[in-house]
Amino acid sequence: MLALWKSVPPVAKAAATSCVVMAAGDIVCQKIQKRNISATVDLDRARRFSQVGLTLHGPFFFYGFKWLDGLYPGGPSLKTALLKTMTGQVTLFPTYLAACLTYLGVLEGRSLSEAWNRAQPLIVPTCIAGTVFWPIANIINFRYIGPSQRVLYVNAAGLLWNTFLSFMNSSQAVQAPVAAAGGSAAAAAAGGGRVGSK
Repeated sequence: MLALWKSVPPVAKAAATSCVVMAAGDIVCQKIQKRNISATVDLDRARRFSQVGLTLHGPFFFYGFKWLDGLYPGGPSLKTALLKTMTGQVTLFPTYLAACLTYLGVLEGRSLSEAWNRAQPLIVPTCIAGTVFWPIANIINFRYIGPSQRVLYVNAAGLLWNTFLSFMNSSQAVQAPVAAAGGSAAAAAAGGGRVGSK
């Protein structure tokens, strides 16, 4: 089985691990929202997150990290790690976030324009929350993690983030005022009850 996994192309490994971790993050979010560990899981909702992980998150960050490695070649120095982190935070992260939230809306049955309109008010507060969590996680990523393991590391860190992303995408978060969502997002990001990604 291990030999078979080793033969899988790296981008497919990234997609598969993202698929599992994003579904897990959503399931954790559902349990927290229902405040009941034995509560029934909405499998359709978890499936939507797994599909985003498989078809968007994994491939997007696999190629995004390759792009950053090419942009800032050289060894894993602190300076290089900081440059990659800052560049990724202002390019890859907001692009992915907008795509992810819109994609989830489409998977929920909305038209593309409806999904985009629903996603827009969530992007800024979720980005703010991401600036608390991801720069630290990515400095570690680019400084100490090898290129072939970066998406796996991001997925491990992203279990908390994906729990938060699921919360932000849920109807409870969408119906809340944007300011309140931003505040709770930042608090969750700082405290560990948060979700999602890079």
